[in-house]
Amino acid sequence: MNKLDNVKLLRDLIKEHNLTAYEIAKNTGLSNIGVQKIISGDTKSPNPATLSKIFEYIENGIKGTNVKPNMVSEPLPEYSKGLSKDEQIDLLMKTVKYQEEIIDILKTKIAEKK
Repeated sequence: MNKLDNVKLLRDLIKEHNLTAYEIAKNTGLSNIGVQKIISGDTKSPNPATLSKIFEYIENGIKGTNVKPNMVSEPLPEYSKGLSKDEQIDLLMKTVKYQEEIIDILKTKIAEKK
């Protein structure tokens, strides 16, 4: 499944489950505007990690479903070679999580200096 197929599937699931950009953004930490642009098609090539976050929210928000497609369609770093597609997706998701944690730490340190 390529990225365009993933985006189409994502839009179909959002429509099918009457989800709003606000609801998705609130529950994923993504920006409302960014999610809205993906839904509307203004963002032509969304980041795979962003798509994974949205699929993860839909999957966890709708019990008993397995909607998350194979998201890895772009080359990954050398250290991920030999990992299954699901392990690669998990690695990408952990990377995003750690980046968000680092940003939060930096924001706190900046606020403490003021």
